[in-house]
Amino acid sequence: MSLYNVSIITVCKNSEATIRRTIESVLNQTYKNIEYIIIDGGSTDRTTEIIKEYQDMFEKRLWYISEKDHGIYDAMNKGILRAAGDVIGIINSDDWYEPDAVERIVAAYERHTNANAICAQANIVSGNLITDKTKNKFEEEIWKGMPLPHPGVFVLRETYSRFGLYDTGYRIAADYDFILRLYIDNARFEILDDALVNFQMGGVSTTELVTTAVETWNVVNKYLRYCPMPLEIEALHRKYILISGFKEMLSRSEGIILSNLLQCFDHDNRKFSIFGSGYWGKQIHKYLKDHHMSVECFLDNDRTKWGDTVLGAKVYSPNWIFENEETNCILAIMEPDQKVIDQLKEYSKDKRFQWVTVSEIMHRVVPLVYPAYFIE
Repeated sequence: MSLYNVSIITVCKNSEATIRRTIESVLNQTYKNIEYIIIDGGSTDRTTEIIKEYQDMFEKRLWYISEKDHGIYDAMNKGILRAAGDVIGIINSDDWYEPDAVERIVAAYERHTNANAICAQANIVSGNLITDKTKNKFEEEIWKGMPLPHPGVFVLRETYSRFGLYDTGYRIAADYDFILRLYIDNARFEILDDALVNFQMGGVSTTELVTTAVETWNVVNKYLRYCPMPLEIEALHRKYILISGFKEMLSRSEGIILSNLLQCFDHDNRKFSIFGSGYWGKQIHKYLKDHHMSVECFLDNDRTKWGDTVLGAKVYSPNWIFENEETNCILAIMEPDQKVIDQLKEYSKDKRFQWVTVSEIMHRVVPLVYPAYFIE
């Protein structure tokens, strides 16, 4: 039997709908040398009752506290300080492990005895469906944002003692701050390719996009002197904040987008065609429909899409413009090829129709709505 003692920590509050699956994924691990610590933030639903149901099943290997805290990272720190294991994993109350996850992490530590952290991949879950799997892009992504799925990260307890706990000054990005801190101090990471955890979409990092982008930049900026390409990385994070702000504004159907959009045209025509039927095209279509605007069609240079229907609108060749001059065209490609720009300039040189890019609208409206977050 392995000599590694493993502590698993779950932080929760009002998690009655999901925590049972999380607890059972720990209970049913093939590796049994586990203590399970649950830090509850003072739930007012049945969360603590559900936890109590499992205490006997863990045979004194599960304990919990329920009290107010100062955020998720304060709660994580409480668990780490109470953990007795050699290795510590943190699993959220709506995520869950594969049955052999801990066994395989311990085996990896036995192979890589100098590792400070062993990191597994995660299945990305939306609703009840696995929609994607994270990939090992650690070196490529380390300066862009959190490069690892946090529920897949297992850290030696002595590593927390050496490098410190989570910075509670962050609400969303303290896990990234911790990983970047280790990376800069030359801690050793071993990255596994297998997905050993299941990560449920919908947490604050996937819904509060602007806050996540800003906190991520704040972390990077703190360590920017260590970055081998600081100017490029700073520009990248400026872009992240802009795009995140625009996504949030679209999702909330902010009227300021429409008012600025209409100002780009010198007539009162409210019929729109959307050039680009990909992600941004679909987002703009939904936004316009939410505001009762007429979306006549999508335009796309990809011949294989011509005749398709996307969100109820037909996809046509851009030549459709010549027969339908009275349309406001939105170039819904965030970074369009210069050929597309030249193509639209050619179409509009005789003022047969007018067009604007998503990027232009984004740069106009985001600083107005998020002045405190926007980086000058």
